[in-house]
Amino acid sequence: RINAGSSVSFVDSAGNTWGPDDYFTSGMAFSACPAGLAQDDDLYCTERFGAFSYSIPVANPGFYAVRLHFAEVFCE
Repeated sequence: RINAGSSVSFVDSAGNTWGPDDYFTSGMAFSACPAGLAQDDDLYCTERFGAFSYSIPVANPGFYAVRLHFAEVFCE
């Protein structure tokens, strides 16, 4: 679990730890916290945007399922 765009870890309401943003190349981080976003609001307050990629090391080679969570936090 990676908390994209954040420099700190986050523990959600289920007790899962989301590590700080890591293993990325390029892009920029952004932070904003609109009210009423989700149960674990702080998890959805940061993002990485632009042209970027992640190269996440894994223990064993193979196929992995990746679950992405999105929230639009940019408001004009």
